[in-house]
Amino acid sequence: MKGVEKSVMIVTYDMIPYAQWGSCQRMYFLADHLQEHGYRVYVAHVQRSECLGDYGHPIRFHTIPIIFPETTVSSGSNVSMKGDNGGRFTNAAVGAVKSIVKRSNLLSLERTVFNEPNLGMGIYGFLFTRSARDKIFKTISEQKVRHVIISGPPFSLFLLAPQIKKRFPEVNVILDYRDPWNTPYLS
Repeated sequence: MKGVEKSVMIVTYDMIPYAQWGSCQRMYFLADHLQEHGYRVYVAHVQRSECLGDYGHPIRFHTIPIIFPETTVSSGSNVSMKGDNGGRFTNAAVGAVKSIVKRSNLLSLERTVFNEPNLGMGIYGFLFTRSARDKIFKTISEQKVRHVIISGPPFSLFLLAPQIKKRFPEVNVILDYRDPWNTPYLS
């Protein structure tokens, strides 16, 4: 039973090697510290198409990358779709939708529902949680995870907390409400 008590999952949007160092260093150091002190650590995070490297910080914990498309092309970009495998088209389409949302009343609805610092962040976080939920539940169950730390922004990741508690009432859930100083304010 002792091994069961020493397992933790961190749910965060950004983690190396798929994120810039500044956006993930807090959760990286927490995961690394817990791993070093005898915990089995699992980190669920977004897997982007581009691997940015580990910035000289080895990953000693278990990562659970979740494939999730993100916008990298703005709606005003002139993108050639010839020879594309669908990625640039998807990015352009998501960029167009984001542009429409930005100019509509959906922006105020998003800020009201998710209370995010950036346009689209709440929606991305919500969609990420929907993509990641099954893998998170499977890991909690199979690895007998006893503690889950959910770190935001995006604060919409916190929507996972009641779902986890409903399915796994014995699991301790900690919400890490970080100051979003490192997120760019898009307007």
